[in-house]
Amino acid sequence: MSTNCQPLRSRLYVGGPQFFYAHVTGQAIGGADADFHVTLPFPCRIFQIVSIFAAQNSVFFHLNQLNKQYAGNNAIAATGKEEWIPMTNQIVASAAPFYWSVIRLHDAIKDFYLDMGHENGGANVITILCAAEPDALEVLGGPWT
Repeated sequence: MSTNCQPLRSRLYVGGPQFFYAHVTGQAIGGADADFHVTLPFPCRIFQIVSIFAAQNSVFFHLNQLNKQYAGNNAIAATGKEEWIPMTNQIVASAAPFYWSVIRLHDAIKDFYLDMGHENGGANVITILCAAEPDALEVLGGPWT
């Protein structure tokens, strides 16, 4: 008996959802970081800060360069016209980090930018979870619900 079998095709991604942890280190002194460019190894749709060294420093996510100049100031100086999404709730007086934003985009992206303030001092050392699939991450509890 002869069997005409088709070759097996492997799935594009094996082993669960695609996660990438983007490790970002801004400058330690000299003012807030503007247009810090992050390139991902694959397109992602979901973004969340999962670790931050100076918890009360501000972090803003945007898709295009804003060309802002902070002129050596540590604080982010917003004008009200910025096209960004806040990723933290910067409260200098608090000792606990506030990771407010879970950003879910309709279309996947491979590049984004961050503006990062140094309102609480120190360098911005941040880890951002980036997920490819739209249903790969569901955050329950805390400020996200």
